[in-house]
Amino acid sequence: MEKIYSTCVNILKEAFDANVRAHKCSEASQNWYWCGDHDQAREYSEAKYDFYAEKSKKIKEAIRLIKKYKLPIKWGLNDGIFYFCINGRQISFHTFGRNTYKGYNGKWSRRENGNKFPLNMEVPCLTY
Repeated sequence: MEKIYSTCVNILKEAFDANVRAHKCSEASQNWYWCGDHDQAREYSEAKYDFYAEKSKKIKEAIRLIKKYKLPIKWGLNDGIFYFCINGRQISFHTFGRNTYKGYNGKWSRRENGNKFPLNMEVPCLTY
């Protein structure tokens, strides 16, 4: 069980890394566009979508493991944002308005959008 839990946490870290790479590609694409190199801008823009697809795949895999093995990781989808709470620390991902998952299994009274993994919360999140 501990190995599966560690695997799931690593999958969420990989999803976060893919999300960061997508944002960096988006910034690079805009910079190349404004510099006048539209071909380079298009390359970075296409790479961005590959990283977003990787992020989505990792999130789905993490949720599958959480459900299958009843891991003590609280998760949910609210207002187009996936939230995961691991040992009182939270990470979140925007879904760009596509509610691909139903079954939100809890709410947190104080949420922050995570830009670093893991994110300390003011109020510890209960895990079950």
